Amino acid sequence: MEKVIRFKTMIGYCYLYPDRIIMARNGNPEEVNLKNEEQRLWKHLVFYTITGLLLAWLAYMDRDHLPMCLWLGLTSAWLLFNVLRSIFQKSSSSALIERDKIRSVRFKKGVRYLTRSRFIVVFEDRKGCNRVRYILLPGSLNDGPKATEEALIAMRDSGYYPFSSQEGSLTGIRKYNETEGKESGTG
Repeated sequence: MEKVIRFKTMIGYCYLYPDRIIMARNGNPEEVNLKNEEQRLWKHLVFYTITGLLLAWLAYMDRDHLPMCLWLGLTSAWLLFNVLRSIFQKSSSSALIERDKIRSVRFKKGVRYLTRSRFIVVFEDRKGCNRVRYILLPGSLNDGPKATEEALIAMRDSGYYPFSSQEGSLTGIRKYNETEGKESGTG
């Protein structure tokens, strides 16, 4: 039987197998529909784009009332910027990441009550393109520091952070992750 390590994420759970990572919203990784999970990000990007364009239009129509125009315009710009950033970064919502396709795993410590801690996994998809998958950890209001420590321990125990492939050929990535961890105060 395979050794499986699990930790809580912002929305569900992350299951760390020796050969793959599976993100599941509920407690059962066997129920994950891989085709449906892969297309989920585009639905959100379309929704945010339509919302951003609607807010920009409302800001234009309400240009005589400066505070409301600024609030709508800035919110619209923030939404559209994040949509473009997700497209150019080639973000992914893939529920399954094979270990041999992973290029790097980085950890970004969150700012208390402002941002979430997260793992940034760069991997190669089925088409050969590099994609970025964020594994967001619980926030400060949901016992975030404790969950972050548990996730770091789980990722280290399974050998995903600092990342090392089973062949041991990615030593440059491992050194990069170790220096980044020391800079952010986690190493």
